[in-house]
Amino acid sequence: MQIRTFMVKTHRLLGAVMSVFFVAWFLSGIVLIYKPYPKYTQDEALAHSARLGEALPSTDSLAAILRARGLDTLQLSSLSLQGGSYADSRARLVLQPEEGERVELAFDGDSLRSLVLDRAYLEDIASRWGQRIERIDTIQELDQWVPFGRLKAELPFYRLLLTGGAGHEVYVSSLTGRVLQESTRVERAWAWAGAIPHWIYFTWIRSQQELWRWVIIVLGALGTMMAVTGFYIGISYYRMRGRRKGSKLYSPFTKKRYQWHHAFGTVGGLLTIAWVLTGLLSVVHYPHTETEDYPVERLEGAPLRLEAYRTDLEALRQAEPELRRLSFYSWGDIPLLQTEGGEEVHYYDARSAQPRRLELTEAEITGELQKVFGAGHRYRRDFLEEYDSYYIDRTRKLPLPVWRIAIDTREHHSYYVSPERGRGRLIADNERIDAWMFSKLHRLQFAKLVARPWLWTVVMWAFLLIGTITSVTGLWMTGDYLKRLWRKHRRRP
Repeated sequence: MQIRTFMVKTHRLLGAVMSVFFVAWFLSGIVLIYKPYPKYTQDEALAHSARLGEALPSTDSLAAILRARGLDTLQLSSLSLQGGSYADSRARLVLQPEEGERVELAFDGDSLRSLVLDRAYLEDIASRWGQRIERIDTIQELDQWVPFGRLKAELPFYRLLLTGGAGHEVYVSSLTGRVLQESTRVERAWAWAGAIPHWIYFTWIRSQQELWRWVIIVLGALGTMMAVTGFYIGISYYRMRGRRKGSKLYSPFTKKRYQWHHAFGTVGGLLTIAWVLTGLLSVVHYPHTETEDYPVERLEGAPLRLEAYRTDLEALRQAEPELRRLSFYSWGDIPLLQTEGGEEVHYYDARSAQPRRLELTEAEITGELQKVFGAGHRYRRDFLEEYDSYYIDRTRKLPLPVWRIAIDTREHHSYYVSPERGRGRLIADNERIDAWMFSKLHRLQFAKLVARPWLWTVVMWAFLLIGTITSVTGLWMTGDYLKRLWRKHRRRP
């Protein structure tokens, strides 16, 4: 009896504090299925770029240009050539060092020049949407649409209010000139209904990473305790009444809202516990696999060596008439090229002098893995045409088909490598634990559901509606509880 009394009082007290958060989380979760937080994507940036010119510099020329600018000593994780805007179509060179800020330079003949962030440059950005600038604000602090602490280094921002009547706003970094954010009035309204309350994206909290993290942890811990005590109460009440009335189970409460809260809270109790707990765990991810024994960063993101790229870029340009972006990257020691701008993204083997589409063989993939993990391990290979339990993405952005190479290491490494892209993903024990801590239980990232989007939608909607009814009736009951406390207080002498 004492345990149940403690559970009831704890649930009632936590409900008075947390019920409004649960209502907001479940309702905003429904919105988030369809309306994400606004952002300026790489696909949008590509669509707003002009086609690259007919004459591309050779890799030797690029290396010479970098030497002339004193950039040849940078350890680059990525390098790309991309078209400028429609107003200024001169090609640009974008460098991402392994450490430090992104660098974007414009070609001026055979040399490079730094971008000049003047009014003409900002008008050039506005022209991407076929509009002009109505007003420019200089933002000295992070705000609601660029709330992330990592962006403080790029302050101040230029906020461009564009013509057109849609409340179109564009944020531009004064440091690099890149577009940080772009949104319309409607997109911002949906964010207030979805992403902002769901992820606690309020500027004064989100701009301080550690504060935001602890707010999520504390709210998640209180919410988990509330859900656990509620589920215990639901089960115990049904069992108690069931013993007295034979096999018939029913709620002991007389008011409908109490009955609904009891019924839906019990049915969806375990899922509610899982959701709020994994929401907490989303900010305390299990650490990703890092080990000195296997320097897996050598496979992707290794410093680029331009001398390894042998493909004739002029011939490649002829093969890609709509080319807007050319990216240099590698898989292990294999140099690769990625072209974007047409209907499809294409990938090329840069070891070939003439443009040749990439098709890594099983032996090549395994050979690069053996350079990292050693030849003493056993490598089990499977060719996957569908997602499995851990290589999975509901938006289907992860490429298929892939080779899954399972290695008998202590951490049970598995590498998923696309033979047509030369992109890989490492999954080891840490990543498997992390998947269960968040994406599987919180986003329902299960292979059978992801393979059937309509089924995922039905299941997610059903669970969210159960949670919404439970939390709304709980908020209503909180109002009743607070009224009783107020009346009791007023009756005291």
